[in-house]
Amino acid sequence: DSWGNAWDALDRNATNFTDASTMCNSLGGRLPTATELYKVRASGNPHKSIGGTTNTNYLWTTAQNYRDNYYIIIRISDGNASYSIDSTAKPFRCIWPTKPSSVLNGANCYGPPGNECFKSKNGLIADTYDRPLIDQPAAAQECAVSGGRLPTTREMTRLIHQGFPNGSNKWLWLSETLYWYNGGYGYAVGRWSGVGNSNWDFTSSPSYGSLTGGTSHYGFRCVYSPFLQ
Repeated sequence: DSWGNAWDALDRNATNFTDASTMCNSLGGRLPTATELYKVRASGNPHKSIGGTTNTNYLWTTAQNYRDNYYIIIRISDGNASYSIDSTAKPFRCIWPTKPSSVLNGANCYGPPGNECFKSKNGLIADTYDRPLIDQPAAAQECAVSGGRLPTTREMTRLIHQGFPNGSNKWLWLSETLYWYNGGYGYAVGRWSGVGNSNWDFTSSPSYGSLTGGTSHYGFRCVYSPFLQ
């Protein structure tokens, strides 16, 4: 693909998650993360795909859904995500990834090849593209696998003030759980359009920040800070 990873050219025969993972590992590869599979989708992708819009099978990924024994599945045609219990037979593709960094940097970020990361003035490193629409626990796991984490509302504010690019005006997961209503809590989400916004503040407008349940499917970006919190 555009980031140097090698892939199966075709879907492998449907099997359960454990057997699919074992097969890929036995060949020196592994199952892809949700982001890796989303990055090579056919539709709405400025970079090279590993398939076409007719590749509509949902494929196994390593991203775990919020429920035990469920995993995120993604189709190559458009990058749409769903989920399945691990005992169900699903097709899959193996990936042979380039050597990753241990932290979110370089190709571990999601962005244009060679310019994957956005770096703020205070050293915060972040994705320059939105990652796939999945539930909040799965998004947090994806960031951890990439050597990062979901941003706090404060970090998101700093990034957007400093020109965070490619704002889609779609809700993205943040890391905090905040009081919602009636004794319940929700996860913070934020959004912006274009290249940053010097007036953006999570609490200043319902168009900028909101709360929702963690089982919803939203996009996200990962961050990494080299400094202690």
